[in-house]
Amino acid sequence: MPVLPAEVRIFDYAVPLIIVGAGACGSVAALAAHERGVEVLLLERDPVPRGSTALSGGQIPAAGTRLQKKAGIDDTPEILEGDIIAKAEGQCDKAIARHIARESAKTIDWLAETHKLPLSCIDDFVYPGHSRMHMHASPSRFGAEHMDVLTHKVPGHYHRLPWPGRIHGLAVWSRHNFATPHILPLPASALPGRVPRRRSQIVQIGEITFANVHLSHGQLLNRRQLLRIAGALRGKPSAIIGDYNAVGPSLIPGFADVGPREATHFGADVVPFRLDRCLAHGLICSFAGTLDFGPSDHKPIVLDLQIAVARVRRHPLQRARRRLVKIRAAFR
Repeated sequence: MPVLPAEVRIFDYAVPLIIVGAGACGSVAALAAHERGVEVLLLERDPVPRGSTALSGGQIPAAGTRLQKKAGIDDTPEILEGDIIAKAEGQCDKAIARHIARESAKTIDWLAETHKLPLSCIDDFVYPGHSRMHMHASPSRFGAEHMDVLTHKVPGHYHRLPWPGRIHGLAVWSRHNFATPHILPLPASALPGRVPRRRSQIVQIGEITFANVHLSHGQLLNRRQLLRIAGALRGKPSAIIGDYNAVGPSLIPGFADVGPREATHFGADVVPFRLDRCLAHGLICSFAGTLDFGPSDHKPIVLDLQIAVARVRRHPLQRARRRLVKIRAAFR
């Protein structure tokens, strides 16, 4: 992407610091700058400021933290620096590796004690390529737990719906304020040993109603779930968006499949599936695409949706009369 010289661009606002990316690193950097009285503009391309951390185990390497000392782990920044360089096979910037290692303990202690990030020291295994137990993570060892805390520290409006008994869940973020999402229970399997009942977040943002979904793997069941959601949205400009877990077309009367026509998941890293989709009612889609894979095994999808302008349909006789008027006017 070309970088334009500043003199040819005119901006409406001026800020001393812009941070691109509202994942864990960007959010922590913005939080640190804000604490020091710096006005920050934090930019994020994704609909929800989660980043790769929320899709991963959320493990953070550090050396010499209070959590490590409490757990009886003897660690130093010099050991962490050596492990970083060795794991990168000497291809990393050694000065940056040294700086990260030296600042790591202060950062972890600050996040855990000042901002109550739910961190604990991982003391039951040594991360591959490390010579000490450097890793820190949330109790669930799921990065979304970090982001649940960090998103409340940065601007915007965020609602998360945990999946009962699981570390996964649904979440929605917007720079604009919106009402607390309505929770719509979805049809569940009658078979024994079923997972907890799936639910959908029904979100009203402006004039558009969104259903945020993670549907069941059963192909008949996830179609029943779609029909249940479509019935709740009928007559409103709306979109059903998320992980459909569907193979083959999802045909719902009154809804058009406007999602990107490409694979968003590879089963066993080989078989392509288009699992992440969007069905829209009363909307037009001017852009549909995907982002690159992160630590998750799903590609995020990106859409530009607008309310469709209703076209007035005239009776054929009325259209014929209008054409006749135009022809007569042309011969006058």
